[in-house]
Amino acid sequence: MSAAVAASTVFSWRSYRRPSHLFHLRSARHGPVLPSRYSADEISRTCQQHMQRVFARCLQVAGRCGGWLFAIMRENPSAEEDALRASELRKALVDLGPSFVKVGQLLSSRVDLLPRRATGHSEILEGRLQRSDDGGLITAKVLAGQPLFFEAAVACAPVGPKACGSLARQCRASPEVLEKVMKLPTGRFTGETRELEAALACNARECSREPGFVALFLACSRIPHSCCPNAIIDSAQTHAVLRALNDMDAGTTVKVSYVTVSLNRQARQSQLGQGFTCTCARCVAEESNDPQFTVACSSCKKGSLSLSREDPQHCKACGAKFVVAEALRHVQEAAKANAFMAKAESARGDAVQKAMALETRLRTATTSANPAPPRHPQILQLMNNVANCYFYAAQTPGSNQAACWAGFWTYKQRFMEGLEANHGPTKQRDLHYILSLRRMLSAKFSDREEREKHQKKFEQLMQQDAETQGLSKRKIKSQCSCYP
Repeated sequence: MSAAVAASTVFSWRSYRRPSHLFHLRSARHGPVLPSRYSADEISRTCQQHMQRVFARCLQVAGRCGGWLFAIMRENPSAEEDALRASELRKALVDLGPSFVKVGQLLSSRVDLLPRRATGHSEILEGRLQRSDDGGLITAKVLAGQPLFFEAAVACAPVGPKACGSLARQCRASPEVLEKVMKLPTGRFTGETRELEAALACNARECSREPGFVALFLACSRIPHSCCPNAIIDSAQTHAVLRALNDMDAGTTVKVSYVTVSLNRQARQSQLGQGFTCTCARCVAEESNDPQFTVACSSCKKGSLSLSREDPQHCKACGAKFVVAEALRHVQEAAKANAFMAKAESARGDAVQKAMALETRLRTATTSANPAPPRHPQILQLMNNVANCYFYAAQTPGSNQAACWAGFWTYKQRFMEGLEANHGPTKQRDLHYILSLRRMLSAKFSDREEREKHQKKFEQLMQQDAETQGLSKRKIKSQCSCYP
């Protein structure tokens, strides 16, 4: 690339050195407009007519990529330096425009053009892990938040129907990589597609730093699953870093979650797929009594009644009958209200009236003789919608702002507490929780201490969970549609 830039610069200077011409760099900011019909003669003629723009473009490319070109001359870079270089190159190619993005796509699909460190290289950081006989990872004594393991991706692709095919082409480009990929488990995809595609579908993961892209990491794919993980994979298109969620004693087996941890047990099992049954402590505890489907008796406020059981139920404390069909009807009504609030037409009308109507629906669902579970996703989303209506009402001129802010905080706190409880005993927090916490920081707090408490919590999650990286710079779609 450096040779091409130098050659273009020299050519531009020799062809445009007549003193009657000035280098109007400001006019070159958009670059020369190339002909729609590509041919060497047409492109050459266009460049000669706009030589000052060609020269300025060469300077722009040299300035944007020059630092990266000098950086790669250093031998034996560390894993962190190598990952930083890859990130800088990706940003530079995007900034320079579509033609250079094509260069990046070429590099990402040609594993044979990449150095060793970018083809599945991995390393344990500062001796914090050791490999077990079965290929797993066992920790030394580590602290929460510490990076444990670094790995470079062997393939990456945009999320979509063509992702698996793109990953497969990249793997086939390197026999060494292909051999390792074929040894990965295929899980529930066995028999549904070809063996390579099955391994990719089972092991490629969406990048937490760059949602919208999937990447394949060979070593990270072998880390066992738990719905109550003690580590998290912080990943981008080019690399992944395994981070500790908890303080761990020496000899602890590292486990990560393959699914969204705030889902109920049935939904988590559905994401894991057939042939994979999670037997972690959390799933065993929730098998007979899932807290997201559990509700206390409306009469004595004790007992444990569940929507997941269809048989007739009575409170063991007071004997009151619990009608599951009635509780399910409340959940369905809440789902209808949430579906309406997700439509564009819900923005019309008075925000206070909508908040009061939703509040009535929520009160009916949670205080009737056969109430809906307070931690059910639809009930939590209804709380969130009530809070959001009060939020917009508080910013409407002429409204009772004090009452609206009080209503917002009442329901937002209940929503956040329920959503946090749905994550189980793990310290991992899913993206929709972090987004909701960030939105809270834009609200009016009652005092500075309350705001500082939430700000500190958000900053701790940002340091611990890389899914939050760049939230202020790009719009990220929530992983769970129940919590927009």
